[in-house]
Amino acid sequence: MFYKKKNNINFFFQTQFFDFINASYCINCHYRFTSKSPNYCPICGKHNLLWYNTNLYIYDFIELDYGEIPIMDYKTYPTNPINNQTETCPRCGLENIASDWNYCPICSLPTQNVCEDCGEKLEPHFRYCPKCGKESLYFKEKALTSWKDEFDLQNTAPTVVEEPSWDENNIPF
Repeated sequence: MFYKKKNNINFFFQTQFFDFINASYCINCHYRFTSKSPNYCPICGKHNLLWYNTNLYIYDFIELDYGEIPIMDYKTYPTNPINNQTETCPRCGLENIASDWNYCPICSLPTQNVCEDCGEKLEPHFRYCPKCGKESLYFKEKALTSWKDEFDLQNTAPTVVEEPSWDENNIPF
């Protein structure tokens, strides 16, 4: 009886604090995600993962000493909560893909991103499998850009375009 009750308490805490316990951060691409025992980053495929949770006060001291820890938000795609298939095609951008479709009707990309090496079903924006580190189907099919291209695009300063000065004598009407 005590053993069964203990397992229920463990299950409660494991499910209640899943996001806190399984928070991961990649030093290479600065992606923060939640996954149970990942071996590799799903964005860059590197093994440089740390446990990281911004809700801990200890990170206030780290931020004072080392500056703010960068977090990168990579583009995600909406998924159907029932079967975890994508609702928007990452390759052609078709929206509202029906849940019973296995392929995009425009570009024929499968609606489920998978690891072809280990068969793991992956989120649509994952470029690598968090378990084995191999490239995902969507990344192999070039439906996703490299993480470095997306990182550089988001972290470059926008170019300022100067507006031409307004000349009242040069109005075309």
